[in-house]
Amino acid sequence: MRLDKYISVSAALTRSEAQRAIRGGRVAVNNTSVRDPAVHVSGDECVTLDGAVLTYSEFIYIMLNKPARYISATEDERPGEHVVTDLLPPELLQRKPFPVGRLDRDTTGLIIMTNDGVSAHRALSPNNHVEKTYRFTCTPPLTQKSRAMLESGVDIGEVDSLGRRLLTAPAIVSTDFSGSEGEITITEANFIR
Repeated sequence: MRLDKYISVSAALTRSEAQRAIRGGRVAVNNTSVRDPAVHVSGDECVTLDGAVLTYSEFIYIMLNKPARYISATEDERPGEHVVTDLLPPELLQRKPFPVGRLDRDTTGLIIMTNDGVSAHRALSPNNHVEKTYRFTCTPPLTQKSRAMLESGVDIGEVDSLGRRLLTAPAIVSTDFSGSEGEITITEANFIR
């Protein structure tokens, strides 16, 4: 890979900032000063910027506490809407992260962001049964009947190719004594049209 890209990614600089640092003699490869941004480097070489060793990582993983009123997306054309990438500094945005999964606009909590499509797919694919736990407040309180339905699978109003009703995977539900607060753990998410 080109040295300017390596520096840009490793030091969270823009490409032009990386090129200026290289041309300014601030970068060394294997203890030799390099001033050409187009030089190619591999992962085996020791690259330093201002004497500090840089480590290249192709992928980034961000844990973000999503506030309310932000959409779990990288862009939205509707006026006045905010997306989770609006919360990130420019040096992370240049790495092109995207949210792994979705939280509703008004839901707050942990959302993972990455530029690693393979890992994101592993986390989201229902075939991998990755558990996701959410805290909830419920008014009126969750009834035993509703809880049993969640724990056995919910009919989402669609049918498969054989005409069978589709159910969600069973959830794990725990509530306080009143049934108005608790946690639900799911392994899949369904978009209902």
